[in-house]
Amino acid sequence: MRKFLRDLGSMFASRLTKRVRRQTTKSMMHIVGCESLEGRVLLAGVNDLGEPAPAETGGIFDPPIFIDDGDIGYTTVGPWTTSLNPDGRDGDVRNQAAGDGSSISRWEFTGLESGNYLVSATWVAHPNRATNSPFTIRDAIGGTNLHSSHINQRMAPDDFDDDGSDWENLSIVTITGGTLVVDLTNDANGYVIADAIRIETTIFHPPLSPHIVDDGDPGFATVGAWNLTPLANGRENDLQNHVAGTGSDTATWTFTGLHSWHQYLVSATWFEHPNRATNSPFTIFDGTGGPMLDTVLINQKEAPNDFTDLGSDWEQLAVVTITGTELVVQLTDDANGYVIADAIHIQLVDQFPGRVIDNGDAGFSATAGWTPSPVSNGYEDDLLNAPTGDGSTIATWTFAGLVPGAYRVSTTWFAHPNRATDAPYTIYDGATPLVTIDLNQELAPDDATAFLGDWEFLDAVLIHSGTLTVELTNDANEFVIADAVRIERLDTI
Repeated sequence: MRKFLRDLGSMFASRLTKRVRRQTTKSMMHIVGCESLEGRVLLAGVNDLGEPAPAETGGIFDPPIFIDDGDIGYTTVGPWTTSLNPDGRDGDVRNQAAGDGSSISRWEFTGLESGNYLVSATWVAHPNRATNSPFTIRDAIGGTNLHSSHINQRMAPDDFDDDGSDWENLSIVTITGGTLVVDLTNDANGYVIADAIRIETTIFHPPLSPHIVDDGDPGFATVGAWNLTPLANGRENDLQNHVAGTGSDTATWTFTGLHSWHQYLVSATWFEHPNRATNSPFTIFDGTGGPMLDTVLINQKEAPNDFTDLGSDWEQLAVVTITGTELVVQLTDDANGYVIADAIHIQLVDQFPGRVIDNGDAGFSATAGWTPSPVSNGYEDDLLNAPTGDGSTIATWTFAGLVPGAYRVSTTWFAHPNRATDAPYTIYDGATPLVTIDLNQELAPDDATAFLGDWEFLDAVLIHSGTLTVELTNDANEFVIADAVRIERLDTI
């Protein structure tokens, strides 16, 4: 989240070298209007003039709501102590020593609109604080647990600052009943600190629950002589093992129904033992029969210890990008000891990694009038150029099959003094124009480096149709360069 906000702030700051021409489509609702507030980004809708629209007239976001420990909406159960502390919000905090969880600080927000809310907390850090202060977000007092997190309050909150306080993001949750409640208990290993909670509406969606395939579940299959352990070990008290071999025997976990062109964190669990292999080979594939994405050698003599989720300890294998809707993990017996096939855990990573269409790729098209560069310049060592003209020479990048949502659009080119200072890029949602940005291609793109290229941010837009198209014409004052365009998903599905 912090990286997204920082990058998005940089995007709008970079417009000092851009001229933005807003389309006047009343149905348009793209993400613009960014005011930097000490590193934090505030997003709003726009009106037909391209100006930020206030919340009461159709802006996307309402102002944040705060409840401090002395405000209406804050209550306690048990003997919480009030401390005057100039570093706390409004100069005070509540604290409670480690206990059994029966002491509760509660922040209750009522009268909310249904939607997605980013929930954040602030506190004053100190070495005597708990490293596992338990915050729970609910949809009512005693209601459904929407998210639980354990926070290290020895460390200061540092995700962003707003309204005079530093904040740590707890989670994003969806509210439908008008109420959001945050509980903090003293079931912790040190003092827990109750100060203030902040909520605000957001385009981001709550993270999806992880997908787990255990060795006894649909989606798991073996080839060869795997043995089911006779002991109650492993996730769901079972696992399969195989002696060291040649690699011909395999255990496979197949995940289906995933989001294409997204990143997933892949993790494994097993029951450790001295007879295990130190190089158990887990290979991740982009779907059944798809290309190999990564191979990781795991020491199964040691216990998995990267994180705990849903009753098991997990070791992170890799973060991979899939292009379809399947992800496959395979473990073979090509190892120096027993290999253990238990469960695999995958979790959608918050940021859409991005897709790139270069001028030579499928999805790119161009009218007559474009000339390939005679030298190896540009992304993947090629680009097209066109002289100044009347706008009839057009290059088009079409990203189809997208999940509707918010996307950031960037482009790259090879800078030169003979380039246009007003190269016009137009972004479309299907056939609907959203925004036109004039870029100075005499200057090199410098907003981000990724996918082996340097990129300049164009804009962030909301796509409803499933297709995002970018057009560049030669309606400019000098040569225009058509190279590559990149898109990134800004909200989590």
